[in-house]
Amino acid sequence: MDIEGLFLLGVPLTVLVLSGYVAFVFGRDRNRRVLGGMCALWVVFTGFMFAALEGASGWDGLIYIFGLLGFSAPGGLGSLVGGILGWVKKDNDKYA
Repeated sequence: MDIEGLFLLGVPLTVLVLSGYVAFVFGRDRNRRVLGGMCALWVVFTGFMFAALEGASGWDGLIYIFGLLGFSAPGGLGSLVGGILGWVKKDNDKYA
């Protein structure tokens, strides 16, 4: 695999794992403020990307599409899954 392929797979996977781990830790601690802050940051970032994509013309919108696919989607999915798993793990103390 060349460096471009590693970059295209490595960055979204890193964002997915890191956001999932952070959300898992704060979900396990039932820290709603931090989880809500992560959600707000994700919504603001995604909204900014869509707004900028709407105003872009031609090939200029490609960077915003890569931002949505490479950062926003994995970050949102990782946070959602990590937060839910951490929250459920706290309910089942025998697994903690």
